[in-house]
Amino acid sequence: MIVSEQKISYNYTPSKKERKAGMKTVLSNAVSSALKDNGDADVLVHMQYNAIIKKKLWFSKKIRQVTVTGYPAKYKNFKVQESNK
Repeated sequence: MIVSEQKISYNYTPSKKERKAGMKTVLSNAVSSALKDNGDADVLVHMQYNAIIKKKLWFSKKIRQVTVTGYPAKYKNFKVQESNK
């Protein structure tokens, strides 16, 4: 794995549909977008996130924005092994 020495920070604003799917979906989409916009890396190493959440009435929450930080990395010599049946 080749890890970049440059740490990235990416702000992501989820759509209404993503917000309804939950925090895991929003976070996954934020990481995916961050990797695409920063050299099309494969994974984000030492990933951290900060979410801005607006609390509404009756204990409901609305995810406004997610900031993802980490080091983009690419796999080197990635091979898929075939299983013997």
